[in-house]
Amino acid sequence: MGLPSLQGSLWKVALECAFKRSKKKCENEFDSPVCNSCKYYINNYIEEDPRKVKLYMMSAEDEVVDIEQTLKRADRTIIFTIISILGILFIMWFLMYLPNLY
Repeated sequence: MGLPSLQGSLWKVALECAFKRSKKKCENEFDSPVCNSCKYYINNYIEEDPRKVKLYMMSAEDEVVDIEQTLKRADRTIIFTIISILGILFIMWFLMYLPNLY
């Protein structure tokens, strides 16, 4: 396995920054003075036009929203599946022991 690409590494840093801000683990607005000391601030790793960096971060934030929505859908699907299985098991148990009640 080779070294990660610069673009891939920057994308991971941008996503981590966006995740931290979306989860309120970082309450700073992107590009605030506090960001300079953060290891997830991509401007610490590249010299780029600030407009391009903001656009890059907007893409990362959109990706985080998509990921969070996908996770919520997956959670709902898992919960629905578990409830359905438990419901079926309860009905089967009830039907098996119903004749014994009379």
